[in-house]
Amino acid sequence: MANNVNHDDKTIEITAMDSDWTWIDLFPGAINGIMVDFIAYSSGDADGDICVIKEASDTGPALFPKQAQKTQGPAQIVYYDAPIKPVIDYDKCTLSTGHSIVIRLKG
Repeated sequence: MANNVNHDDKTIEITAMDSDWTWIDLFPGAINGIMVDFIAYSSGDADGDICVIKEASDTGPALFPKQAQKTQGPAQIVYYDAPIKPVIDYDKCTLSTGHSIVIRLKG
């Protein structure tokens, strides 16, 4: 099984993750990163889901808060003003059924 990735000109939505995901998967020519307005993470069925998104590689600095609580609302949102190279480090995530990661592109 592979990550379920839906995208259009403005939005990337990743659900049912089972492996790492990187911006290069969708934008192979974007070696300097992509312009992102925000990243939103909605927890799945369990409280305490953890989503780890790093810059450029799975050893890069964290771009995104690590924990989302289902009972604290539908999403955590982080805004960006410069190009980023988001990498979702699946091995460091704890994602329950129903999780959703949305990356809203600028432009």
